Amino acid sequence: MEIQSKLLKIGNYGCYFLSLLHATKHGDSEIIELYDYFVKKGYMTEDCYIQDPIKMLKYLTGNNYKVEKLEKLPAKYDFYIEHWYNEKTKLGHFTLPDFDPLGNSNTRLNGKIDSYRVFTKL
Repeated sequence: MEIQSKLLKIGNYGCYFLSLLHATKHGDSEIIELYDYFVKKGYMTEDCYIQDPIKMLKYLTGNNYKVEKLEKLPAKYDFYIEHWYNEKTKLGHFTLPDFDPLGNSNTRLNGKIDSYRVFTKL
């Protein structure tokens, strides 16, 4: 896949992927290289659907994590990613509490958090 196609897919569908990179302190200069690696390994599809966040985090951090999809935050965790849903547009979007990959997405501005991806180091 050519660079413009990759960038388009990351821009349109990569909010969970970009949130994982930001949470693990990986910069913009690594996005394409990591996209290619995760797609090749099968951890993520070309459309940025995250299939194995645990293996992605192991590669990004060297640590083992467990991930849970929860509606409320537990007492203990290392970090979490929010999933926002906008009832009006029927769109979802992943963000960190202090990072929106789109900047000020309509889904975050006019939606609500419907679940969390909670990561805990093992």
